[in-house]
Amino acid sequence: MCGFLVGTLLHSTVDAALGYGTSEVGPRWTQLQPKAISRWRTLLIKWVMAAALTAVVTGLMIAVGAGAVGMDAPHPLLLWVFSWLCAASVAAGTIVLFAALGTPGQLVALLLFVYAGLASAGGTVPIEALPGFFRLLSEAEPLRQILAGDRAIHPVLRRPGRRRPDPWRPVCRDRAALLARPGQTDRPLVRPPSTAPDEPGTPQLRQPRRPGLSAQGKTAEDHGP
Repeated sequence: MCGFLVGTLLHSTVDAALGYGTSEVGPRWTQLQPKAISRWRTLLIKWVMAAALTAVVTGLMIAVGAGAVGMDAPHPLLLWVFSWLCAASVAAGTIVLFAALGTPGQLVALLLFVYAGLASAGGTVPIEALPGFFRLLSEAEPLRQILAGDRAIHPVLRRPGRRRPDPWRPVCRDRAALLARPGQTDRPLVRPPSTAPDEPGTPQLRQPRRPGLSAQGKTAEDHGP
């Protein structure tokens, strides 16, 4: 979104400043005298400005996320550099679509970088569970590549020892042990989650028995006095 918004704003702002577009503020409408500059040089100017502006926008986004919202960012500088380069590449692609298609390029960029990117990124739904069209689209979508890069640098972004304990890990281990040995049913299928690690000698939770029943299921009166 940072790259798409920066590319859209720069296209209209730079064209209006160079005289190739109009500037409208309320009822005021102005258009400057066109400058003697080629469209190729205009595209280069937009790319340079997009590289600088995306650095500011992504920096503000990470500052709000890590500072105000409390997002876990142990290495914010590395995260900012990665986000900046990704946003700059999307902004450059958006500006190219504007240069090639004109005003309809905004719609194409919105469908390509935002809507189709979110549907084929694999962040919420795995790539294997997506329809064939979106799996094919994910090979070229930039958001899919951004997500893959984020997962690749995830061990670097996470400080050692900051991972929270998983309370359901012992439950999954017990379930896997029961499935591997179906004949042994004396262990409970699920035990309450605990954030403390397993210690030797920790009693296991078993199914409660009815009062007055022995291990063989007979009452005390069946055994005689």
